[in-house]
Amino acid sequence: MKITLTKPVTFDGNEIKEIDLDLEGLTGEDLAQAEREYLAMGGQMTSLTLSISYCQGLAARAANLPIEVTRSMSARDSNAIAMEVQLFLHGMEDQVHGKSA
Repeated sequence: MKITLTKPVTFDGNEIKEIDLDLEGLTGEDLAQAEREYLAMGGQMTSLTLSISYCQGLAARAANLPIEVTRSMSARDSNAIAMEVQLFLHGMEDQVHGKSA
């Protein structure tokens, strides 16, 4: 899924205008690693799928980007990407995007 950013970000001298989230390519290990990173940053054990920080981490993994990229995005872009991850994890992306299952 390609997501066009409303406000491009620059990372390592490269301007990023869109990211390609490969959510289907995530594995259980990606989920576990994102959880470990989230907790190491001081996150609290809650419903991880509702945590913006956790979903930013998963989005970074799905886009094969450092987490600093998702964290440096505008609030609107970062939230939109986190919401896509949340929808995916809850199996709701097709209903929201009007696709049939």
